[in-house]
Parts: sequence; structure tokens; C-alpha cells
Amino acid sequence: MLRADLYEKSIPINTYISSNDFKACGFHSREEFLNKLRSGQLKPSHCKIAKKRFLSLLWAAKPDEVLPEIEVLQLPNPGPTGLFPINRPGKDSPILWSYRGHGYRL
Repeated sequence: MLRADLYEKSIPINTYISSNDFKACGFHSREEFLNKLRSGQLKPSHCKIAKKRFLSLLWAAKPDEVLPEIEVLQLPNPGPTGLFPINRPGKDSPILWSYRGHGYRL
């Protein structure tokens, strides 16, 4: 099965981590903060930043654990051909006939 490349490993996360972020978690450098974040040793309760902000940084630091694998839809995707019933029409069932975008009922 072919999986989609979501380019998550190319996120330049260092540019998104402000000095307020790593200082609010008690670190002196971005690298130290990022290493703890990626190793899973850092939790939202350890930091004085908004939980949503923390979780967005965590997603960017550890995308493999957050993002599901997505299968690539390969086209054309062959389907059934020919006539096949999609319901159980009866003798008195209406027929929808379309011509140039106008529907007519027979």
C-alpha cells in the first residue's frame, strides 16, 4: 500500500518556538526544549504556556505519533462496468431522464 508523504518532517519547528515558549517551560535554549519535547519527557503540565500552544508544538515535533498514515488514492481507480441495479425499481417506478442539465420525469 502506497502511503502519502505529508511533508511533516520538513517543518522548520525551530522558527515556531519563541523564547517565551521554552522559558515558560524552564529551559534556557530552544534545542534543550525541543530535545525534551521530542523525547516525550515534557508534558503540558510542566509548562506555563497555553495547552493548545503546547500541543501544536508537540504535533510539529513528533508528527509520526500524531498523524495517521494516509493511503494515496491512485487514479484511475477501476470500478464496476456495465449496467447494474442500484435499487429495486418496480413496474410503476418513475424514470429520471436528463438532457442538457434539465431533468424530465416520464
